[in-house]
Amino acid sequence: PVSQVIVAHKTPDGEVAYFSTIMRDLTERKRAEQVLKESQIRLELHNSISTGVTNGLPVDQIIDIVIRQLGSSFPSLCAIYCTADDQGLATVAYALDREGLPRLKGLEMDLGAASVWLQALRRHEPIMVEDLSQEAPLLPVATALAARGIHALLAAPVHHENLLAGLLCFSTSHARAWTQHEVVTLTSTAESLALAIKNARAEQERQRVEEQLRHDALHDTLTGLPNRTLFMDRLGHALARMKRRPDYLYAVLFLDLDRF
Repeated sequence: PVSQVIVAHKTPDGEVAYFSTIMRDLTERKRAEQVLKESQIRLELHNSISTGVTNGLPVDQIIDIVIRQLGSSFPSLCAIYCTADDQGLATVAYALDREGLPRLKGLEMDLGAASVWLQALRRHEPIMVEDLSQEAPLLPVATALAARGIHALLAAPVHHENLLAGLLCFSTSHARAWTQHEVVTLTSTAESLALAIKNARAEQERQRVEEQLRHDALHDTLTGLPNRTLFMDRLGHALARMKRRPDYLYAVLFLDLDRF
């Protein structure tokens, strides 16, 4: 692309004598603008994930936000998130379905039948398939995807504790080459999601430990029954309620168990 400026040169009498043209190549400027736009898309995705983590949103909600944002930034592509188990079974959990194509949610892919893909994903490498019909060694998986209208696939692994936990994907209903922008955006977003999952599970473990400590402080470790501390706490509540409400009644039952 170029910009062009035409300058009219006039005589002292005001008549146009000749024209001159100034042309400027805008290729580098346009390229710089495109790079800035692509960086902005990635920054907004990472900010959405960071904000979700900071606000304590569940991982499921963060993933849903990311899928919708990817769909908005890449309207010609279908954004997908799959969970993955230890055996390599991937299941579509989130997808922005496109009009006229089968629903993708619930689709299962046995990556064990596509060992090349599974090994690459476990090595933290993305999968880039421009035309699934050309992937003869991956026939079972390719057939399952083609049945749902997927003919090109870009998948970035999401890891947790060095294990494959999920896949963040782009797909299309026709064969196509994947751009560097699409690959970089998907892989970097998958890495941010992995951190979000790590933080969320760490928070879940912290809450579980805190709950267990509260339970242990108020219950007998051998029988699991409420202990003296919990009894005195509940008795204190009963006495306080009686003071506020004279008609409130309560009773304390004492049991003496021999050979317990």
